[in-house]
Amino acid sequence: MGCTIRVKNPVLSGDSIKLVRENASFYRISGSFLFFENDTIEKVNIPQSVIVLGYEIFLECPNQKCVVIENDEIVVDDFLADCKNVTIVSREGSTGQKYAQENNIPWKELEK
Repeated sequence: MGCTIRVKNPVLSGDSIKLVRENASFYRISGSFLFFENDTIEKVNIPQSVIVLGYEIFLECPNQKCVVIENDEIVVDDFLADCKNVTIVSREGSTGQKYAQENNIPWKELEK
């Protein structure tokens, strides 16, 4: 299962994507300003296999509505910066929920 980013016309800016294999099964996504001011991103699905979301991957993405985080213990480093109208979807008690609460971002529970 891969990381899915739904975009109309994918355009990357800033650093290139850094999808680093931590071991045989897990990945870290990093690259500051990876999707800086990208107005085509609407929904992002982060699978269980991603264990780290790096600093400001999504910065000022005006049409981003939803980030689904499947890994309950994912490490996040302020990966959403100035993305208005975005909702984080994750499991109750997860790092995703805590990040949403700490940053005043709307949160919904991920269905099982």
